[in-house]
Amino acid sequence: MGDRIPERAAYEGAGGWKDGRFGQAYDLIAEAMKERHGIVNYRCALLTAIEDEDQNYDPE
Repeated sequence: MGDRIPERAAYEGAGGWKDGRFGQAYDLIAEAMKERHGIVNYRCALLTAIEDEDQNYDPE
């Protein structure tokens, strides 16, 4: 992933995350899982919860 995660705005937009902070968190957690276990289980409860929370996000 590198030393820095992309800016929040890079995650938002057409087909992206509603709130880029969720995308940033998702990528950081997935990277940590990959480093620790060698693989990422994209169906794990934590990553699924982040996706669900983004779907429920309403900025207004």
